[in-house]
Amino acid sequence: MEKNKLSKGKIALIIIVAILYTAVVSLVSSVITKNIIEYKENKIAQERIAEEKKKQEEQTTGSNKVEVVLNGDDKETSADKESNGLFNKDSDIAFNQPITVGDVMEITFTSWEWADEVSPSDVSNRTNYYSDEEGEKYVVLKGTVKNVSPKEFDVTDVVGGKLTVNGKYESASLSGSFESADKRSFTYGIKSLQTLNFVIFVSFSDEVYNGYEKINFELELLNDSDEIGSIIYGDNRPVDKYTIVVERPL
Repeated sequence: MEKNKLSKGKIALIIIVAILYTAVVSLVSSVITKNIIEYKENKIAQERIAEEKKKQEEQTTGSNKVEVVLNGDDKETSADKESNGLFNKDSDIAFNQPITVGDVMEITFTSWEWADEVSPSDVSNRTNYYSDEEGEKYVVLKGTVKNVSPKEFDVTDVVGGKLTVNGKYESASLSGSFESADKRSFTYGIKSLQTLNFVIFVSFSDEVYNGYEKINFELELLNDSDEIGSIIYGDNRPVDKYTIVVERPL
């Protein structure tokens, strides 16, 4: 009889252990399932946020396919170049794309804008600027340049060309200045191996500004340091030609 009692006790203990084991397994499984659901929900939410952010960035900056060409040679495709201007397929170069021009300079065009006045980067402490002209608006092209030549030069010594608005309204000539190292003023010279910011600008009437849809920056960059300071113009001037085309944002 005592042996049977012990057997029944063992059976009861086994049953209790089995019930506890089943309860623990069920609890762990429930926690794991809950964590998996929460993980999936968080991942979906993060993907939605990332998608919304991407859409907002595309709306503000524009992302387009750009063909990069140097004087019609060595064509290559550069996709999804971003800038603060909206490029179209006629652009030769993109903003923030470094260019080496002969033995003269390394130049990068960084941005453009319409402006009432042309100021250096440090507006709060500026010491000089190009003031607002009544009834006119400036088109300003900005960038950085390193002088790799053995000579000092001004912006307009090495950068020429013209601007055309809507394929119809042309600028007479380009003006330009370097920004001082402290970014508080404009200066007209850059020394050998010095790197400075620069601006190129031209003014149009307010009416042209209000009706603009597209701007062509047709740039001619001097590529021979021997010709710095020379008076050679036209087809005989040794230049690399580039075009940047920007369009009014939708």
